[in-house]
Amino acid sequence: MATSQADGYADDLRDRVVAEIAAALDLDLAEVLPGCRLHDDYGCTVQDFVDLRAGLALAFSIVIPWQVVDTWKQVADVTAYIEGRMAPERITG
Repeated sequence: MATSQADGYADDLRDRVVAEIAAALDLDLAEVLPGCRLHDDYGCTVQDFVDLRAGLALAFSIVIPWQVVDTWKQVADVTAYIEGRMAPERITG
C-alpha cells in the first residue's frame, strides 16, 4: 500500500477507491476496511465485481483487465492495484 504523501494524494486516492467499493457493494464507507474479504465478508457476487470494475474504470479513466479482477480477494488488493496504476511514472536520468 502506498504511503501518505505530504499533499495527501495517497490518502485521497485510497478514499476514492473505498468510495467506489462502497458504492458497488452497497456498503457504508465505514464498513470498507483493508483486510476485509470481498467475497467472504461482503458476499461479493459476479455482478458486484462487474459493477466494481466498471465504477473504478470510470472513476480513474483506466482499463481494468478481468485477469486482474480475478486476483482481488481483499479490499487492500483493490486499493493496491489502483494505487499502482495511478502512481506517477518515475523518470530516471
